[in-house]
This record gives sequence, structure tokens and C-alpha cells, in this order.
Amino acid sequence: MDRKVSQYFKDLTIAVAEMEEYKYLKIDTTTAYFKAPNGTIFKERDTTIIQPTKNKLRYNGKVCMLIGPKCFSNAKDFATEFEYHNFATLIGEPL
Repeated sequence: MDRKVSQYFKDLTIAVAEMEEYKYLKIDTTTAYFKAPNGTIFKERDTTIIQPTKNKLRYNGKVCMLIGPKCFSNAKDFATEFEYHNFATLIGEPL
């Protein structure tokens, strides 16, 4: 993920972390983002692959997705990817 470094976002992140209901966030102001100069582009790269743990409750059956012509563009892209990777069968009118 690439994002522009700004003092506003740094201050907002710290302010939210200091709020009572968000005390669990534990913001580390020594991270690379907080050290980066304002106005620069911060490139966040995490290439580690997270494997899900085994879960006997995980559903492994067939999946279908109901679609229609009035989907938002992101829903259309999501459904297209599901069809392309054979994650689900699409049911309904073409997008």
C-alpha cells in the first residue's frame, strides 16, 4: 500500500489512540511511517503469506453468488473474480 505521509494523519492516529475506547491500539510513533517526512510517499510492503489455521467449523461445500444487473462496479469486479477463480457459481442476470 502506498500513501502520502501527512502530519494531519500522524496527529489523528495519536489522538484516536489516546481516546479511552481505543486504548488497545498501542500506536508506536517510532515506526517508519511516523519517521517519514511529511509530503513523501510511504510504501508499505508486507509480503508474508498468512495461512489460516485449521478450523473444523469452516464451510467446505459448494458456494453460489446471486448477482443482478444493478450491482455497483466493485460488486461486479468481486463477482467476476469469484467466477474466474472458481470460488463460486454465479446465479442471476449478467452484470
